[in-house]
Amino acid sequence: AAALAKAFESGTDPKLRARFAWAAGMLPGQAEAWIARLDTDKDERFRIVAMRMCRLTKGDVLGLVEKMTADPSAAVRRECAIALRGVAGERADRAWADLAKKHDAGDRWALEALGIGADCVTGFDGPGQWDGRLAAWLATIGGQWKTPAAREIVWRSRSAASSKLLCELIADPSTTTNESLAFLRALDFQEQQRMSEAVRSLVKQFTAPEEKLRVILPELVVRLQVSDAQDPLIRKRINEAADSVTGTQQFLDIVRRFRLESRWPEVVALAAAEGTGEQLAAAAAGTLVEGGETNLVKAEARKAGPAAARLLTAVGIHGSRTSQDLLEGLIVDAAATQELRSVAVRALARSQSGAKKLVQMAKAGGLTGPLPQVAAIAIDSCPWGDARQAAAEVLPMPKAKGGEKLPPVVELLKRSGNPDGGKTVFAGAGTCAKCHVVGGEGKAVGPNLSGIGAKLSREALYESILAPSAAISHSYETYTAVMDDGRSVTGLLVSQSPEQVVIKGADGIDVALPAADVDELIKQPVSLMPADLATTLSESELVDLVAWLETLRAAN
Repeated sequence: AAALAKAFESGTDPKLRARFAWAAGMLPGQAEAWIARLDTDKDERFRIVAMRMCRLTKGDVLGLVEKMTADPSAAVRRECAIALRGVAGERADRAWADLAKKHDAGDRWALEALGIGADCVTGFDGPGQWDGRLAAWLATIGGQWKTPAAREIVWRSRSAASSKLLCELIADPSTTTNESLAFLRALDFQEQQRMSEAVRSLVKQFTAPEEKLRVILPELVVRLQVSDAQDPLIRKRINEAADSVTGTQQFLDIVRRFRLESRWPEVVALAAAEGTGEQLAAAAAGTLVEGGETNLVKAEARKAGPAAARLLTAVGIHGSRTSQDLLEGLIVDAAATQELRSVAVRALARSQSGAKKLVQMAKAGGLTGPLPQVAAIAIDSCPWGDARQAAAEVLPMPKAKGGEKLPPVVELLKRSGNPDGGKTVFAGAGTCAKCHVVGGEGKAVGPNLSGIGAKLSREALYESILAPSAAISHSYETYTAVMDDGRSVTGLLVSQSPEQVVIKGADGIDVALPAADVDELIKQPVSLMPADLATTLSESELVDLVAWLETLRAAN
């Protein structure tokens, strides 16, 4: 002990001197004297050593803290605050309050030290010493608990009174929106019941400038209990909050949490809107299907069109069991249109488990008509290798010219073709000009393709070529007229009257049939466009053709 004391006195390196002091104080019977020797040293590092030595040797920690609460060093006061962890009683509460009173706004290290000194001894569950600590501090500062430094202490507190204080700060006109958001996050660390009571009271009377109201009111209502919505006033505020965040994830959270039935159409619109990102659209679809609104989704889907397709795609991306069951039901629904069933197939392929479900349905014979083609293209375009491998045999992709195996669509999408070569393919090997018009040239059997590049994505163009029956354009469905003499004529239905039925054949020639001689007019599930068109093209010709079709953006 004497040697260590001598080394401490004669040393010049502060770090080495601190080690000598620590070693000497840890010797039996030496701690108290060394603590007394160090706690008034002009060097703050030695005063910190004194506090740590007192804690480790279980000395009079509280007495030393009381002695050092006025220490000019913020680092020493932090050590004092930490030393109070687990020390209960009025003396400890007053000492903590004295330390908290000296807190400077912006000193996050000091703030966390105060938190440690009031939290539970182990973990962060429960109030710890916060009730006594905060009460003593409030008594010390009087009504000055809304200063910048005091606000930080309230933010860090976990007492029974904290939720109410936090809500008062949020409601304070001087509290900015960003500050209010910080206080809202602090509410999530409070005891649930007290937090709910404080928020419920605040929601009823909360007013603020529009910018703050729009941001903070939705944050408040999502912290309410579901049962709180039975109060008419709170129900009104919940709807106000929903109005503030329409078209966002927060809007969906509010609608789902409080089951705002009147807002379901808005959720549908969000899921089906062209500008909605896939993640948000999937969340909106999930809100509907998990909220038991599958019938509403089906009704909207049966309206057909691009919006319905986007809605079902969002359902597919959501990918829950309920979502998959809904889509599977549409696929096997004999009363559903071919377009709707095709859209449902594509949507089901948007999740990994959904793609595998399509393979299972194909094996069981559940995909009929052109649906196997649709499923093959959809799964071939998906990013999951195991799903593509599982579909390889039961849902094979079309072959290219000469039996050449086409690469996955996901690979084709990455390739840049030669538009000039694609124009040649369109007029030549692809035989496309025999049924389609572009810029006034070709035959008008199928849809005019002059602006197709502005209507369909690259992926949709590939699907139209590889699986032409997947999405037959309106007014271009194939019909077969069965005559009473046994003949049949197949093509596009041009017109139908009590006198005659006119059908345009694949050669572009209209055939007029006496209506009295037509025994039956049957709508076909397949396109007039050849299903094996890909077999007439090489891989490079196919890529070039799509590259040229993408350039066709001018209206006819």
